[in-house]
This record gives sequence, structure tokens and C-alpha cells, in this order.
Amino acid sequence: EFLRWNIEEYLPGIRVPVLAIQGEEDEYGTTAQLEAIQRQVPARCELLKLPHCGHSPARDQPEAVLAALTRFIGSLA
Repeated sequence: EFLRWNIEEYLPGIRVPVLAIQGEEDEYGTTAQLEAIQRQVPARCELLKLPHCGHSPARDQPEAVLAALTRFIGSLA
């Protein structure tokens, strides 16, 4: 059942800015998933692909995630 799990049907309903973060070495996610998010979310959507990072960017690279969030949130003001 996990293999069929998909949230893409909800993406067009997102109306707030999105910063989608994924590790380039994510053992569960793919770059295609990030690109699908960017393609289908009608609001502003930025992608951040972190090198040398797995499935948990906040754990694997907390400084990079914090810096990206700070920049992204600051750009909304």
C-alpha cells in the first residue's frame, strides 16, 4: 500500500508559498517527486536539493535547512 501512496491530487489546492527540500541521496524520494510538486503547485514553489543528504534534511544538514528556511521566509515579507 505504501508504494501506491501519492499526494499529487492535493498539490493544485496549495495556495501558499512552498519550499520543498530533499536530499540528493534520499533513499525514499526522487527528484521527479520534487519536480512534480513544483509543476503542480500553483503558488510560488522553490526547490532545494541538498547534496550529501538523505531522507531527513533537517537531521542530516540542519544548518543548510535553517539557512534556506530563513532566506525563504524572509523573502515573503
